[in-house]
Amino acid sequence: GWSAHGILLERARAGERGIDARALDQEARQLLAADPAVAAAFSRAELESGAQAEPWLAQARKSWHPELSADLQVIPKPGWMFSSYPTGTTHGSPHAYDTHVPVLFYGPKWVRPGRVDARVEVTDIAPTLARLLGVPPPSSSEGRPLPIAP
Repeated sequence: GWSAHGILLERARAGERGIDARALDQEARQLLAADPAVAAAFSRAELESGAQAEPWLAQARKSWHPELSADLQVIPKPGWMFSSYPTGTTHGSPHAYDTHVPVLFYGPKWVRPGRVDARVEVTDIAPTLARLLGVPPPSSSEGRPLPIAP
C-alpha cells in the first residue's frame, strides 16, 4: 500500500512465506531506485538508525513515526509529485520549493508586526502559539518560540 510518501509492506505475509524483512526492504528499495520519479527511499532500519549519510534522511525522519508510518519513506525527484490526481500541489518533499513556505500569524492585539527571515520548522508553531496565549508549551513540543509576541 501507499500512505503519505511511504510504501506499506505486508511483513506478516512475507514472514509466512519465509521472506526475510531486511531482504524485503532491500528489494523494495532497489525497485524504487529504478523508478524515474524517485530520488531516494529509506527503510525502517535506516529511519530508526542514527545514520546521517543520505541527503534527505533527516527530513524523512521528521515526518516518520515508527508505530504509525509506512515501512519505506520515498523522496520524489525535484519536480515530481506522488499523486493519483493529474494536477495539484503538495508540501511533501524535502525540496526548497516545498519546504520554503510562509507561516503567518495574525492578531492585532497579540502579534506585533514583523517578520522572521530565518528558517523555521513546523515544530516551532506550537511553542509560539503557547507563548502568545500565555500558556506552557505542550510537553511533547520540540520547537522553539518565534520572536513575534508583543
